[in-house]
Amino acid sequence: MVQKPILILVFLLSSLWARQSQPLASERLYDDFTRPWLDASKWLTLPTCSATIFLDTTASLNLLDCAREIQDNKLRLLVKAYGNAVSDEGRQFGPSELYFINPNAVNSIAATLRVNRVDAVACPSNSTASFGQTILGGNYFNPATGDPNDDVAAILIVEHAAIDTAGTLNVGALVFSPNAFYGFSHLGTIQFHELLTAKVQWDQPNHRFVFTVASASLRSTDSIYYSVPDTMPAVGAIKLLAARAFAPNCTTEHTTADIEVLFDNVAINE
Repeated sequence: MVQKPILILVFLLSSLWARQSQPLASERLYDDFTRPWLDASKWLTLPTCSATIFLDTTASLNLLDCAREIQDNKLRLLVKAYGNAVSDEGRQFGPSELYFINPNAVNSIAATLRVNRVDAVACPSNSTASFGQTILGGNYFNPATGDPNDDVAAILIVEHAAIDTAGTLNVGALVFSPNAFYGFSHLGTIQFHELLTAKVQWDQPNHRFVFTVASASLRSTDSIYYSVPDTMPAVGAIKLLAARAFAPNCTTEHTTADIEVLFDNVAINE
């Protein structure tokens, strides 16, 4: 009799996780990673770990370990970056990224994800942050300038920095371009290994992006609005899933940052 409430709780949590592992009703399933290899009809065969087209290019690539693979019917992204020991300025960066093959056709992205770990070592002589993050989203439109640096991006971010409480992940939403900032929202916190359902939706008629997250401990929705023209497609069209590690350069500490994340049940609304 004493165990019955515990069994009920386990059942309820298991049911919640099972529901979260399914694509949201308004999306159609894009990939559930049940094949042994990534599907080249859905994902671009761009280099991983050696280049990225969705970050400021001043960040260097300095890493040994990286993975982009299907493991146990999940997309596994892993990367570790190392700080440069000859300087106390700037940072090093490592990506493991997967790009949608037809990005301008994608107006919303939903997926489940689980961050298994982030290890980040800070530098006492460099204030640049050390952190690992996972993102989903991309560039959605251009505000009629034709400059790719004006492409408006919306991403959902799950990250852990060296200064954060152990085992805690911050969940946030960001709308920006390299030339402009449109808004940021902190959606809440979750723990390592906690299954999160995340969705980024471009609501073009209302000139906003809607961000929704749900887990066993967090349910949050927020919108970030913009007031620029939005009828021109992105010049540098990108939609992606990514894991990224940022390690500060440091002469006084061996700085590193790494992250491992599992994605599943990616759904889109074309």
